[in-house]
Amino acid sequence: MKLTKDQFLEAGFIFEKANGNSHSDFEKKIIAESELTKIKPTELEQIIVDGLNSEIYKSESERVSG
Repeated sequence: MKLTKDQFLEAGFIFEKANGNSHSDFEKKIIAESELTKIKPTELEQIIVDGLNSEIYKSESERVSG
């Protein structure tokens, strides 16, 4: 699964939430609207790592997001 730049942003907020960090209303809205919340944070982390390791993110900006 290749994540978009917006999905990487969503994933960051999801990871923060899983670690107990508080969020602004904007961040809460992003999390609430994200399809990624259907995936456990540990599985989401593995999807990102696997994508980076398999080099599906070709451009530098994609890799930086990851």
